[in-house]
Amino acid sequence: MWIPPEVLAVLAAQAAALAKVAPEQRDRLLAIAREIVAALEEQLKALAPGKFTTQQTRVVLVQVRAIVDILGAELGERIGSEFENIGEVAARIGRDGLIDQIDAWADKFAGSVRRIAPAEVAGDLLDPGLLEYYRVSRETYGMEAISKMRGVLARGTLSGQTLAQTWEQLAEAVSISETRAERIVRTEASFAANRRQLLDAKAADLGLVKSLVTTFDTRTGPDSVFVDGQTRALDEPFSDNEGRVYQHPPNRPNDREAMVFVPDTLNDLGPPAEDDTGVP
Repeated sequence: MWIPPEVLAVLAAQAAALAKVAPEQRDRLLAIAREIVAALEEQLKALAPGKFTTQQTRVVLVQVRAIVDILGAELGERIGSEFENIGEVAARIGRDGLIDQIDAWADKFAGSVRRIAPAEVAGDLLDPGLLEYYRVSRETYGMEAISKMRGVLARGTLSGQTLAQTWEQLAEAVSISETRAERIVRTEASFAANRRQLLDAKAADLGLVKSLVTTFDTRTGPDSVFVDGQTRALDEPFSDNEGRVYQHPPNRPNDREAMVFVPDTLNDLGPPAEDDTGVP
C-alpha cells in the first residue's frame, strides 16, 4: 500500500512523542484516544469528501488511530513485529483506505497533512498542575471535577480542537462559566507546555539556564514585575516577592511571565581577574 511520506513523518514523530507520556497516564490516554476515534469516525461519515475540514478530520483520525495501536501494543494488548516499523503501523490504520484519501486530496489542501495531535502534550495535561496545587481550587471544584477537567483538556488537545472549543466543553462538563473555563484551559495548557519545555531542555543537556521575561501591561501584577529577568539553573526554582517558589510559569492564573532558555555564559567566563594587589 502506498503511504505518503508526509504521513509517515507525522506518525514517526508521534510515535517518538508517545515515549514522553508518563507511564501512569498511558492507560487513560489510550481510553481517551479510543473515544476520539469513535467520535471522529461518526463525524467523517457526515462530511463531504472534498472539503478541507474533511481532510483535516482524516488526518487527525489517522494520528489518533496510531496512538491507539501504539499504546495498545505497549500495554500488552497486541505485541508483534508489525509495531516495530512505523510504516507498518500506518498500513494497519489505513486499512480502510483512509491514507489513500488523504493522499488524493493532499495537493488540493496543502498543509493539511501535518502533526495536529501532539500526543505528549495530551499526556502532560493529564498530569497534576495548578488545579491540584492550590487548596482553593481543590476546595472549589473537588478532585473528581478536576479529574474530569483533565480528561476534557487531553481530549481537546488530542482531537485538534481550538482552545475555545475546549473551554466550551469544559464549562459544560463541570457546570462552570465559560469565563472561568477559559482561564483554566489557558492556565493549565501553559503550565503543561512550560513543564514539557523544561523537561526537554534538561534532557538535551545543552548548557542552558532558564530565565523569566514579563509582559508589561495593565494586567501585570507586582509578583510578575519582581521576577522579570530572574535567571536560574534548570533544576533551581524561581521565587517571587510573595514567597512562592516554582520551577516554571505560570505560578498562578493570569500570570504574565514567559520562560526562555539562554546559554549559561556565566560558567564560561572563567575565574574573576585579580588586580595588582592580588585582591579579587
